Amino acid sequence: GEYSAGETFWVGADVEEPATVLEQLALAIFRLHAGRCTFDRATSGVEWWTQVIDADDDIGWHWDRDYGLEADAGFQLHPHVATVTYLSDVGAPTLMLETTEEPEEPEERVPPRALACPRVPGNAATKPIGVQVAHWSAPSIGKHVSFDGRWLHGAPADLAPEVAQGGASAAKGEGAFAGKRFTFLVNIWLNHRPRSVVPWTLKGRLRAAGDRPLAWTAGGPSEDEVKRVKASVSGEVSDELRRFTWELEGEDDGEEEEEEEEGPPKPATKASAQAPKKAGGGHAVALALPLTALRREVGGGRLPLSFSAELGPGLGSVAAVAS
Repeated sequence: GEYSAGETFWVGADVEEPATVLEQLALAIFRLHAGRCTFDRATSGVEWWTQVIDADDDIGWHWDRDYGLEADAGFQLHPHVATVTYLSDVGAPTLMLETTEEPEEPEERVPPRALACPRVPGNAATKPIGVQVAHWSAPSIGKHVSFDGRWLHGAPADLAPEVAQGGASAAKGEGAFAGKRFTFLVNIWLNHRPRSVVPWTLKGRLRAAGDRPLAWTAGGPSEDEVKRVKASVSGEVSDELRRFTWELEGEDDGEEEEEEEEGPPKPATKASAQAPKKAGGGHAVALALPLTALRREVGGGRLPLSFSAELGPGLGSVAAVAS
């Protein structure tokens, strides 16, 4: 496609002179999040790609993994940190759930990874079911968000109207599904290079890197400034919870939600930049979010661009669905 190649790309931490401006930006993001960590530069780096989808399209629920390693050895290994940089302000929010998938293989068989650098702050869940915290990030030009690379995440299209209601798109008269949702994605890997990810080699397709090194200046709200709200069936917002359920088929079942962009197929990589792999095994994600209470608090029918919802018992789950 014009904006997305349908695969992901690698640039190592030991690259001193990146060839393209996107690789230059990816390394700036790497330095922002891993600059103070202890790691092997020869085996660490970033997996990067772009996503450009219609504002009414889905980014299916998925866990980022080394899909080549999973295909070859059955290991489910995740990046240290996942990041999203928004280049437009339309489309669905990114939802990040503090829940991880259960490894298919015993923990001791997973290849060693860096432990010297702490993960993104937060209470990373240790069970594949039961979501205690959901993080919401609506698109906004220039906004950058990072989260634990083990977390389940997605951008369900049916939440796009929730973002547009009273927001910038509505103010411009553009409606909920106007334009394209542009994002730049960077996964940070420490002491491990994903097996099927290769450097960008298409000369002339991307702008060359500039002479000056990029230094990422952290902007937007810090974690402490993000609105945090508690939701429970007996709490003050219990009667104002919006309930959502998304049923997910196994990775090899059904059709992809988005057609893969043109380009050479690469076995065992991410299914496509437009359609990441779904949560496998036949699962359903169920969430109850206090959107009405948040709108009333913010005013003007708007939701915060970012918020974290602490979910009480029964308000968030990732559960297997009987076939």
